[in-house]
Amino acid sequence: PYTTLFRSAIAKFPSVERDFALLADKSVTNAQIIDCIKSSNVKNMESVELFDVYTGINLPVGKKSMAYRIKFTALDRTLSVEDVEKYSAKILRNLKEKLDIEIR
Repeated sequence: PYTTLFRSAIAKFPSVERDFALLADKSVTNAQIIDCIKSSNVKNMESVELFDVYTGINLPVGKKSMAYRIKFTALDRTLSVEDVEKYSAKILRNLKEKLDIEIR
């Protein structure tokens, strides 16, 4: 797996991880997706990890599935479900607008 860290400070509070299976054009690279996720400017995003790429049957022609694990951690508190849902929605909206990527 390829993990991109955005912060190196050690938190006292638990992390929350979310997995996203994304449907992207075959021409879209991992680097483009990481840059787009990072450009979402989501507070408390600690890391992004690509953990699966699939190209095969059951996908539209010219598409691939890429699965990412994003870790969120606040340095000052435990994150709520609402916080993580808000961060996730912002990231997915940015991916759709900039790279025409959809959740699978």
